Amino acid sequence: MKRVLLVSAILPIVIKKSNEGFIIKKSPGGLIRAIEQVSKFMDVSWIGWHGYSKLTSQIKDIINNESQKEKINMIPVELNKDEIINFFHGFSNITLWPLFHEFVDYALFEEKYWKFYKKVNKKFAQKIVENCNNFDFIWVHDYQFLLLPKYIKKIKKDKKIGFFLHIPFPNPELFIRLPWRESLLKGLLDYDILGFQSYNDLENFINCLKLFFEDITINYEKDFYKIVYKENVTKAKIFPISIDYQKYEKAKDLEITKKIANNLLDIYKGKKIVFCADRLDFTKGLLEKIKSYETFLEKYPQFIGKIVFIEAVSKNIKKAKVYKELEEKFFKECERVNEKFSKNSYKPIVVLDKRLDFNTLVAYYNVADICYVSSIKDGMNLVSKEFIASKEKDSFGALILSEFTGAAQELYKDAYLINPFDYDRNSDIIYKILNENKDLIKEKLNSLQNHIKKFDIKWWSESYIRFVDGQTLKDSPSLLKKIPLHERL
Repeated sequence: MKRVLLVSAILPIVIKKSNEGFIIKKSPGGLIRAIEQVSKFMDVSWIGWHGYSKLTSQIKDIINNESQKEKINMIPVELNKDEIINFFHGFSNITLWPLFHEFVDYALFEEKYWKFYKKVNKKFAQKIVENCNNFDFIWVHDYQFLLLPKYIKKIKKDKKIGFFLHIPFPNPELFIRLPWRESLLKGLLDYDILGFQSYNDLENFINCLKLFFEDITINYEKDFYKIVYKENVTKAKIFPISIDYQKYEKAKDLEITKKIANNLLDIYKGKKIVFCADRLDFTKGLLEKIKSYETFLEKYPQFIGKIVFIEAVSKNIKKAKVYKELEEKFFKECERVNEKFSKNSYKPIVVLDKRLDFNTLVAYYNVADICYVSSIKDGMNLVSKEFIASKEKDSFGALILSEFTGAAQELYKDAYLINPFDYDRNSDIIYKILNENKDLIKEKLNSLQNHIKKFDIKWWSESYIRFVDGQTLKDSPSLLKKIPLHERL
């Protein structure tokens, strides 16, 4: 079994201090949910920050105990408060995150953030160097580590290092806004392997390289780019990330999940259920989603009292004023729409202001008639795949999916694609689904289930590693090479 050293900004657990002592929680986010499944198929250790500003002997013991429980060797990196503020909440989440998601007006370009970004990349590199000798491969994840390989290769020149970008890569017109743009591109070219979610992301990266470097050779070889810059050779390819399909498929049949699902069906008896699961983030199109639903109720008042829109929205760990403002706007909009259409005890919108535990989440997916994903920009969006895996075979379940997600370029044939800003058409899509031939809905769902079952997280991780080793890949999903505009499909 190949030994892989995983690297991400945070470990699969985070440790917080409370009055009663330390609290251990599962780390939030789709990235962690996806890559922690890799440990089932490979011998891995995992380097990341543990969520607290100190690394005491007590915390080390907690991490060791959790490592044994989770069967993953976790290696913590200690970050002080300045590093947390400027690396995490600064350059990573206030500079790169909004820019890479095309929200350039929210991005701040502070030299102080940049200095700490370099400093923390060096700190992680040192921890990797200390622990990488017995590993076949170093696999680094996401936008926090665009500079990491050059610091590793100063000491470990022959170590093979791969990278996967879970979020979108911006087009050149956006990327050039970064004052440190050339340094970041050169940092990426120090990786041996680069993985992207979609053709859009890969092509944006290649176009940035062409814009900045004249002394570079870029060749497309079958299904990947071979990039030669100075002495470095980098291969860049698309690997659309997925989920542990069997985990969700099995969870829906557990007694605890069935009990929750049956309770939900009793609560919402006689109503169609539209379910959404999002993090409170400007990338998720939360306000646009509510506006589309409001338009639906205005155009089709016969559904008032017969449909419920359930939004499970979890807090955002990113520290920025824009998230507080979004939270206030979102809850005000939900309250306004509820006041407008409520009658007796009926409320058209139900907000679950928390992260749902796994079995509860699967139960909501399972009973939902529609899953509504309205992201304005998303690298993949795994909610769409989780919903599909949680449904019964041959059941009624439709996926409304934003064109601006990586998932849309993969699931376009059987999802109902939308432009999040086209409120009128989006309301018509909801109506269409509710009046669609049930056999057609079931056929689409079965097709989506067969696809995701085949191209699951095991396929994703094994395909990446096979590519690293220069082996021929197994089947790959058929992906559109451009944004799947609903008018053209």
